Amino acid sequence: VWARRVRGINRFLKNYISAGTVIEGNIISHEDIRLDSTVKGDIKTTGCLVLGKESNVEGNILAAEAEVAGTITGTVESKGSLTIRATCRILGDIVTQSLNVESGSSFNGRCKVGGDAEAPRAENPRAASASTPAAVPVAARPKA
Repeated sequence: VWARRVRGINRFLKNYISAGTVIEGNIISHEDIRLDSTVKGDIKTTGCLVLGKESNVEGNILAAEAEVAGTITGTVESKGSLTIRATCRILGDIVTQSLNVESGSSFNGRCKVGGDAEAPRAENPRAASASTPAAVPVAARPKA
């Protein structure tokens, strides 16, 4: 059993998945989880999620609280606090009530902290009005 200190309270992580393990599919838990593995799918927990520096997640994350130190490609949503360790690399959006970022970490995406933080929703391209011009990449726009 892994002991972990969260907000001054000792919590015991019941779920631990070690390095060298690859999971293809979604993880849903109502307990705390520590992952040092590769996950190709979404992770959802009502507990605390701890991603070690060897972890690699290709999917979205939803947790009550999270501490991340590995690589994540997808949206990270924490209902409480999110701690991004120095070894962490995130390619995707962050949504959380409280954010703590260590120097050395990397993040490329949108970030919403505090208030009524809710995950950004992807726009439906078919729902756009016919009068709305298509987005053109900056590099492809002709010079005036």
